Amino acid sequence: MAVGGKMSPVMMAMYMQFGDPLLHEPCTASTTLAQLATASTKANLQNIEAFFQEVQKFCLNSVEKPFWQNYLLSCPNQFITPELLHYIHKEFWNHHVKWCINVLGPAKINFQFLVLQPITDFCHFKEGISGLMQVTS
Repeated sequence: MAVGGKMSPVMMAMYMQFGDPLLHEPCTASTTLAQLATASTKANLQNIEAFFQEVQKFCLNSVEKPFWQNYLLSCPNQFITPELLHYIHKEFWNHHVKWCINVLGPAKINFQFLVLQPITDFCHFKEGISGLMQVTS
């Protein structure tokens, strides 16, 4: 990176800048499903905020029934890799969302995101999404 015409040294991020340094157990299917079952016994599933607070204790979001729960012999941490998540995210934003904005128009898309109910600790796009320049996962 050039600073004042001179090259500055490249700064590397250290592990302390990425959250806690603890080695966490893998997010296996059986562990995640057990944690969801525990959370659903402690909070009424009809009360999304209470359920969300319970699943947050396990660093999960408020998805009660993951799409993969009935896949035999599958484990999300084996087939949903960070590279695949990045690809899916980029595919969704760069193609599907931008296509919808072009077809429906920015006002219609923004309105749809405006009327979504905000959920605790999830990003709520009260201004819509058509003006976003970059979306990160």
